[in-house]
Amino acid sequence: MIIQGPDGQKFWKEISQLTLPKGGKKLTFITKNIVAIGACVIAFGYFSFQAEANPNSIYGRTYEKLITYPLKTLKNVSDPFLLFFLIPLNNSSYNGILFISWGGVMKKVIPQNLRIGLIQQHKLLKGSYLKEIEKARNETLLIKNYICNDYISITRTLISYKPFNDNKYDPDYVNGIGLLILKKFFNEMNTERDKLRLFFNSSTLLKSLSLENDTEAQLSYLLLVHDFQNWYKNSELFSDRMLEIKNRLQELLDKIQSKYSKPYILNNTRIHSQENFELASNIAYKISGHTKTTENEVFEQRYDKTLTLVNDIQSPVDESNYIIGKKGFINSKKEYMSLFKKQLSYEHQTYFKTYNFLRNSNNKMTAEEVIKNLNWLPKINKSLIECLENIKDSDVSTFFLPYKTNEIAEIIYKEAIRMLSYGQNMIDYTTFENGITREIFKRIQNNLIKDFLKHDDKMYIEVFNKYIDLFLNDNLRRLFRPREYWINICNKLNIYPDISQPFFNTDLWRIKEKISKLFSRILSESCILTNDQLTEIANRHPELGLNVKLIKKLKIFTVKTASVKNKEAIIDDFESTIMTRFISIDTKFLQYLDLYQFKELIFHTGNEMPMLVPPRPYLDYGKCGPLYTSNSTILKDKGLYPDVFLEKQMKMRLKDKYQGRPVWDALNELGCVPWKINKPIFDVMIDIFNNYTYNLENESFLDNLGFPLNPKSIVIPNIKDHIKFKESDNNNKGKLKEFFKLKQLMENKKRKMNSLTYWMLYRLSIANHFKDYILYFPHNMDFRGRVYPISPYLSHMGDDVSRSLLIFANGRKLGPNGLQWLKLHCINLTGFLKKESIEKRLEYAEEILDDKIRDSAKYPLNGSRWWMESEEPWQTLTACVEINNAMMMDDPSEFISYMPVHQDGSCNGLQHYASLGRDKDGGIEVNLLPSKKPADIYSAVAQRVDIKREIDEKSDENSIKEVALLLRKEIPNKLPRKLLKQTIMTTVYGVTEFGAVLQIAKQLRNLRVNDENIAPLAKYLKDQTLASLSEAFATSMALKEWFRKCAGHITGIYKSVEWITPLGLPVYQPYMKTDFIDDDEYQIPIKSKQINAFPPNYVHSLDSTHMMLTALNCTAKNVEFAAVHDCFWTHAGTVEEMNKIIREEFIKLHNEPLIDNLASHFKKTYLYNNSVIVDDVTKSKLIEVFNHKIKKGQLDINEVRNSVHFFS
Repeated sequence: MIIQGPDGQKFWKEISQLTLPKGGKKLTFITKNIVAIGACVIAFGYFSFQAEANPNSIYGRTYEKLITYPLKTLKNVSDPFLLFFLIPLNNSSYNGILFISWGGVMKKVIPQNLRIGLIQQHKLLKGSYLKEIEKARNETLLIKNYICNDYISITRTLISYKPFNDNKYDPDYVNGIGLLILKKFFNEMNTERDKLRLFFNSSTLLKSLSLENDTEAQLSYLLLVHDFQNWYKNSELFSDRMLEIKNRLQELLDKIQSKYSKPYILNNTRIHSQENFELASNIAYKISGHTKTTENEVFEQRYDKTLTLVNDIQSPVDESNYIIGKKGFINSKKEYMSLFKKQLSYEHQTYFKTYNFLRNSNNKMTAEEVIKNLNWLPKINKSLIECLENIKDSDVSTFFLPYKTNEIAEIIYKEAIRMLSYGQNMIDYTTFENGITREIFKRIQNNLIKDFLKHDDKMYIEVFNKYIDLFLNDNLRRLFRPREYWINICNKLNIYPDISQPFFNTDLWRIKEKISKLFSRILSESCILTNDQLTEIANRHPELGLNVKLIKKLKIFTVKTASVKNKEAIIDDFESTIMTRFISIDTKFLQYLDLYQFKELIFHTGNEMPMLVPPRPYLDYGKCGPLYTSNSTILKDKGLYPDVFLEKQMKMRLKDKYQGRPVWDALNELGCVPWKINKPIFDVMIDIFNNYTYNLENESFLDNLGFPLNPKSIVIPNIKDHIKFKESDNNNKGKLKEFFKLKQLMENKKRKMNSLTYWMLYRLSIANHFKDYILYFPHNMDFRGRVYPISPYLSHMGDDVSRSLLIFANGRKLGPNGLQWLKLHCINLTGFLKKESIEKRLEYAEEILDDKIRDSAKYPLNGSRWWMESEEPWQTLTACVEINNAMMMDDPSEFISYMPVHQDGSCNGLQHYASLGRDKDGGIEVNLLPSKKPADIYSAVAQRVDIKREIDEKSDENSIKEVALLLRKEIPNKLPRKLLKQTIMTTVYGVTEFGAVLQIAKQLRNLRVNDENIAPLAKYLKDQTLASLSEAFATSMALKEWFRKCAGHITGIYKSVEWITPLGLPVYQPYMKTDFIDDDEYQIPIKSKQINAFPPNYVHSLDSTHMMLTALNCTAKNVEFAAVHDCFWTHAGTVEEMNKIIREEFIKLHNEPLIDNLASHFKKTYLYNNSVIVDDVTKSKLIEVFNHKIKKGQLDINEVRNSVHFFS
């Protein structure tokens, strides 16, 4: 029993004052201890729950440190007292220990046979990771020893190193470049004695060196031995050792005599110039006598033949089906080549600078000049010299050898400027670490490139010069996917298709962390404001409110750790928190700089910026791309599960190079769509930003447009303006409370507006920088196959502002129906007539064509401002401008349109569920079947709940009747659509019943329902909503429960849920935590997350598959295609063609036996797999669960072909 409120307080007060017989003491101390113990138990229970659910959060890591690790050591203790905590298990099927901690925590023991399998699997996974770490370590050693001119250490490194060559991962150049370094050292030596010494050291290495499956090492070996031969022929200084040298050389030649010297084995190269490649091939020819043959061009199969969904596009489409007529923004190779050189220049740089064209400070002095006057650079240089003099870590000090200290100080100073220009008081430490070390390593890498890869620029230009033909020649574009054409031209040029720079992706082992730690300390110690400087600032700017009397000196940068929330892609009832390091920047100093403002904004280059040319394609196994000089992972990893190695999990499950090719091709096609800045809309945005954001009265107007108030417009209240201290204390107490509440509110608002203003500034500044360029946005994907543009600042996958800043760079004539599609799209964006038919919307468009639509285009800020009433105002304005421009032509069908027109899925997750279960009623609700007007699932469910409420108001069961009548009292009219929308929408994404109650409670609060009634009403509405959904989607909800049941049984054998999408992408759920037995490490699933996440993740993988199929089929026919998940974009002139493809691909997808295939995969993975060991009882249970017996409904999936509102 829990007694709450005043009665509860009275009860506890009375019982604590009771006395024991014979004048005993009060019970207060007893109740206090009971409460304290109870609180501890509850707190520890919550702590344990969070640790289980979020192993990488602060809870998980603290639990690991305080509980798990100490308990691991208890197994071997012999102390009788400690043995009390250990209870051996008598059950012989378990070979383990049940640990009981002081807190009563029990550690579940895994059966021995399962545990051994888990340990072996984890070793296999980690082995691949450790090999890459070893490769990175040896790359670091090569760089270090090259800088130190230490060939002995290089030789030792190569002797001990075992190459990691696996087609699924980046190539291993350690041996190839190591031998080139030795070759360079040898040829640059001044004395014959030094050459002799290097020869004998190297020959020992070369005899033991593994050359198998390593073309680069084979080429370097041949070239080095060739140099040794020339030296031997021309040297006469060591006559007493000539025979020994000759014998050694013969041994080296014998090694390559047969197996490694055949010229036709030496296929392609990355680290050697074409001249050296030809030289090595000729050497091999002379040694072996084999003739190099030119192989005919081989056109291999495009996709895995078992992937029936792509049978139609295994070959290029016929010319008659290829839709010509796109107007390209760039039509000359010369212009492309110029842009490519600029792209390479960006990739070679660490920082990207753009002019802050929105700077409007009244001060002539810029923020950069203010910082320069603080004299930080000499202080950084001085601090750096002191650190380097005392540094004992040779690994770190070695990397500074190629630099003068003032050059390193400049790098640190530049990073400080970059962070300050962001205007934020917290900068992610990882971003700082990557940026500041990248500049150091890039210069070192450039030295290597300059010495060994002099042919790089020539090679890049040669490859791109051929590759760009694909985008200039319609017939080539019809015949090849970018991946295919790239491999084709690289093979012809004898260049390895992965042309990224060697050693670029090395994390340089632990060096990065050490250097960033050193630099952050230097920043903290050097970038300070003295009391004199603070006094000067305070006198010049009293508005900053600096209290200089209390501050002797002010550190601008400090490293801090903070807990941040991470919302996962699935709907969850809790937000996981993780501890993250930040560079904290003093807020007052940022406010001071804002008075002057920066002349330039500085960003990191790489994937943060859009590209100026089509991206380098992802190749087999998802390797390479999208930049030309460096590789990126194709899977987007949020960092929540670093020990799971998501990309490796995916690649381990690829059976061959054909699997997954449709996925890589879809990502490539999305990345190859050219975009340009939408200049008319950009100009209006600049007007708004400059002239409207400084007025507090515009807040509502700006909020509708997605623009923030400038923080300068928000005034923090002053206590003197709110409180007159002559009044009595009683009056002031209430006013003080109100004042501090208001002050806190305004400070929070100012901080929020500051962040939003800078976010808007970044996007507008980058758009301004690129406004005369065409842009490309490479994509990657999450582990389920959902696709995202990589650039964080500017892309079409963002809010209304971001989407409106971009339009297609390729144009296409409207054709006969294009103008109608533009008008329909304009009305769709407003959201005004979403329940009406297409005809009704087009009628409305004609009614308002002149006084609303065209008026908005001509006078966006001075006319009727109709576009501002829209749900998506900026995209609506774009449509207005496009319509107006088209209608200014005599024949609008000839107008070349660049605006993307959207076709949006109707509650796409439920569309897939209804199709899987063939739920006819559900299919009607989500527009799978033809209808005159679009169905609205949210309104339909709200109506069903209303009907249930009416029935319950007459119920014989009083408790149900009371809640239904209470709901009628609070909401007398029909239930609003928005009350249940979030719950309906997220049901497909795995929301729990508890989560559904919270969602509905929030909406009830927004409707101003009495607080005391929210809890029972939210629970009642949750029950009725889920029941209504189950009625419409009976089979679908049964399937969802089967998904959950499968996941529960799979996690019961300590496995993660995994499956393969219909396009061949292996999906592995990453919700795992690391555990230990003795010194053995393994991973076990987080059961609750595995179960809750599987249904939505599986459906997401299906909607991603549908999007990719649509992308592949559209681009095969030359139909421009872009997507924001389940919203597909194309030109107005090709909407009808895209609509056909959308429907055909959806029908094809759901005519596949998807559930049967999933069940078969589960059986193959968890029952008939040698790595999974289960007993007979468990096996029979799994078989029973996997053999689903869910009867499908009566939905005819082919009717989707006739449904106008399916995607509209």
